[in-house]
Amino acid sequence: MKKFKKLLVCMLAVMMLISSAIPVSAATRPAIPTLRSAQMTSSGRMSLSWKSVSNADGYKVRIYNCSKKKASSIHLSGRYNNNYYTNKRANTAYLVSVYSYRWVNGQRIYSIDSDAFVCTPRTLTTVSSTASTLTVKWSKLYGISGYYVYKSTSSNSGYKRYATLSANATSVKVKSLTSSGNTYFYVVPYRVYKGKRYTFPHNIYRMYTRYYYY
Repeated sequence: MKKFKKLLVCMLAVMMLISSAIPVSAATRPAIPTLRSAQMTSSGRMSLSWKSVSNADGYKVRIYNCSKKKASSIHLSGRYNNNYYTNKRANTAYLVSVYSYRWVNGQRIYSIDSDAFVCTPRTLTTVSSTASTLTVKWSKLYGISGYYVYKSTSSNSGYKRYATLSANATSVKVKSLTSSGNTYFYVVPYRVYKGKRYTFPHNIYRMYTRYYYY
């Protein structure tokens, strides 16, 4: 009888351990909260928005400072709590990750994250100009791998890479594509992450070339 009791106690203990230690793969993960927008203003105000997940109990927002290589996280409870605002440095690049989560046996089970790189777009100012060239500058952005410069004769299509700049670059000379007319260009920061290159938000600028005949 004593042996039976000991065996029964051991069996119950094993069953309790198995039931309480549910592997993550066995639980139903919530869906991925697809990012709708990730933006920063000139003052560093960051705004994030993502699609609500039907089977989520809340969301986790992780913001990684690409310059200092440090991250901060916050949990937002509620299925429809799908917006987040915070203040960050306007001269720094960030990697934003949003997860949905649900509670299973007192533990948060997370979805795969939805990522986006975000920064305040660089504001370009003119340093010098000639009939066919324009030199522009911008404030340094920390936490990036470099810049790409693209230009085109159309504002919304046909852009080709004109130059690749280092992460420390703060100016570039752009040559006109036409003898008379508009040349559109933009300077876009990029960062290498897990072997891939990702670009950041940017603004498109226009330069006008006109030759005078005498």
